[in-house]
Amino acid sequence: MSVTLADVARRAGVSMKTVSRVINNEERVADATREKVMAAIHDLGYVPNVWAQRLARGHSGLIGLLMYDATPAYIMNVMNGLMDIGDQTGYRISLYRLNVHDPQEVERVIGFAAQRRVEAFVFTPPCDNATTLVRALQELKFPFVQLTPHERCSTCAWVSSSDESGSYQAACHLIELGHTRIAFIKGNQDHVASRDRLQGYKRALADHGLAVDESLLQQGDWEFETGLDCARVLLDLPEPPTAIMAANDDTAAGIMQAAWERGLTCPDDLSVIGYDDVPLARQVTPPLTTVRQPIYDIATTAMSMLVEKLIPGLATETAVEVPSQFIQRHSTGPLKRVVQN
Repeated sequence: MSVTLADVARRAGVSMKTVSRVINNEERVADATREKVMAAIHDLGYVPNVWAQRLARGHSGLIGLLMYDATPAYIMNVMNGLMDIGDQTGYRISLYRLNVHDPQEVERVIGFAAQRRVEAFVFTPPCDNATTLVRALQELKFPFVQLTPHERCSTCAWVSSSDESGSYQAACHLIELGHTRIAFIKGNQDHVASRDRLQGYKRALADHGLAVDESLLQQGDWEFETGLDCARVLLDLPEPPTAIMAANDDTAAGIMQAAWERGLTCPDDLSVIGYDDVPLARQVTPPLTTVRQPIYDIATTAMSMLVEKLIPGLATETAVEVPSQFIQRHSTGPLKRVVQN
């Protein structure tokens, strides 16, 4: 049975009205009484019915999720994380597509905030690149949290994962297996995650005394087709790579198909590493070595931060980095021979 306002009042020895005043951070409560109520809330694990409170005050109870070119697996993980916290706290998620290069779309989103049609925003990359929107929300004192922003500024709330170190671990894994011709297919150039993952790859090469071969770098855009097309180019080189890293798992799946087209097997002829650890990574054959980006955890953390911002009197963190995790499966193996065309 869920804990009620009456339960908190009984535990603290005060009226329900006093508990309500504490939850709403009203000033007409003595410090000692406030401390008793907060202790009762903590002991009982009481979660205020924010939905009812917001409706009573004419608020929407909606959190806006801004997205543009995210992959389906990524956005579903984000939405599940946001909705799980929203279900607990009485908020619902409203999805908005935002092309950061379209001034009209940016102005439309600013209008939603100004009219309070939603109570806060969650930014998925690359929506934080809309600097006009970020500045406008700050001027409006409108709550928002950015997921993996391109600039981790001190004046914005954000949650990110350790993309650079995750990619570094993955590249080191390949080098330790004996690979020296390691290619990298980049993600969308607008995303800081793509740049961080490339930087981790480059740092690993440098730390092991290997030079970056520009012919082994290909520009992608997170999609399966990109992996397929870029891998075809790489495997057609006079001296093709023996391992290919991708900026995400969908791209890695495309690489594996390009290898199959040429009669190459993974990992005997070509080692492949992805990034994110979406369900696809466990479904392909062989199962994909990858780096788990804790997308769901990033989303739940961001939503919790927003809820805390929206409930008066609760403190909240403004910057959180959630660690990534290297996952070794069966698409990588020791260097056996140089692939010949």
